[in-house]
Amino acid sequence: PVELPELVENMRASADGLKRGGEPIAMFIAVLDAEEQSLAWACAGHQGGYTVGPIAYELVKFPMGSMTGSRPKPIELGSDGGEAKLPHDYLLVVASTAVRGDDEDRWRGMLVEQAAAGPRLAQVLVDAAQKRGDLHEDFLAVVVRQRPDRRSEPVMSLIR
Repeated sequence: PVELPELVENMRASADGLKRGGEPIAMFIAVLDAEEQSLAWACAGHQGGYTVGPIAYELVKFPMGSMTGSRPKPIELGSDGGEAKLPHDYLLVVASTAVRGDDEDRWRGMLVEQAAAGPRLAQVLVDAAQKRGDLHEDFLAVVVRQRPDRRSEPVMSLIR
């Protein structure tokens, strides 16, 4: 068993001083607790992520079901790390600097506007970044959503 603070400290120690292509590497880690509908996260050299919701989580309701209620809200998971709620109807979004771009307001707006893409959101975000140009960096977006209809067993045991 590994404790979350130990995992975070090891991650930061591993990233400290490492470079790829002359640039410092960046890491983001999130541990999700489906029962508590929460997550704990930490970053090392990374801008952080966002939770975005509420959106429809049933695939048959995408995209129309995502826009019939209140507009999704992006909630920043800053670079300091911490804990946050992750209700079943929210997404966790983590993206590289190339996908996010330099304009944080534009990025938050894109998350709200494109959240209805649901399971396709990562591809939509990467496609939009590629259309902006500036193709010298890695384009990576990870979108995680809970599936209350398909529960899985924990892969790792964490002691808090």
